[in-house]
Amino acid sequence: MSDAALRVVLLEDEPLALARLTAAVRAARPDVIVEATFDTVAGARAWFASHPAPDLVVSDIQLADGLAIALFASGEVASPVVFASAYDAYLMDAFRCAAVDYLLKPIATADVARALDKHAQMRATFGGSAPPVDAGTMGALSEFVREPRKRLLVRRGREMRAVATDDVAYLVAEEKLTLLFTRAGTEHVVDKTLSELEQELDRRTFFRANRATIVHVQAIRSFRSIGKGRLELTVEPRPKSALVVSQENGAKFRAWFDR
Repeated sequence: MSDAALRVVLLEDEPLALARLTAAVRAARPDVIVEATFDTVAGARAWFASHPAPDLVVSDIQLADGLAIALFASGEVASPVVFASAYDAYLMDAFRCAAVDYLLKPIATADVARALDKHAQMRATFGGSAPPVDAGTMGALSEFVREPRKRLLVRRGREMRAVATDDVAYLVAEEKLTLLFTRAGTEHVVDKTLSELEQELDRRTFFRANRATIVHVQAIRSFRSIGKGRLELTVEPRPKSALVVSQENGAKFRAWFDR
């Protein structure tokens, strides 16, 4: 085992994403040692409290039980960090933690390689830490942070109109269309995919329940467990079929809904 080997801890709560991230890190640095992986903030916190700090942490923002960024904002983890997320809403918070880099999912191996190269350069120059981010840099970064959408353009026949996101109950992918259902019960067509909308909507109020549905927090009346980690939501207005949070999203939904 080489003294120059890079000791890394990975924080990611989706098994497939973790496998891809591990493969990308090892492809970029064949000498890497993945010391531990965690899918919860609590698990990571306990490990960092009882083990020497690794050379680098590569972390998703949202883990199964909360936001991993809290570990770094509080100073609990002294290691440099590369954040990875499907959202850019945390960009400013990440750089306030002096993050080495911020990667947007889906993450390519080349993105990971560039982040590890940046870490190596910082390690040589600053002894492993990223340089402090000054006010000017923060101002420049803010230009790249998109504000969540406040309106969505919808179609009804030939007519186009804007619907305030606060009036949206849920969005459903159905037969190659994206349908928007308002809290008043009206139905519209949106010329965007759910994946595109997921990136543009406010993560604090909208949740991707499953592959076919994004739901607004104000439309949810209650939820119940239906086994195997899945949850059935009671929402208003009532959808055409049961609105189920998938097994892989169940823990995330509980953490999100409990904020």
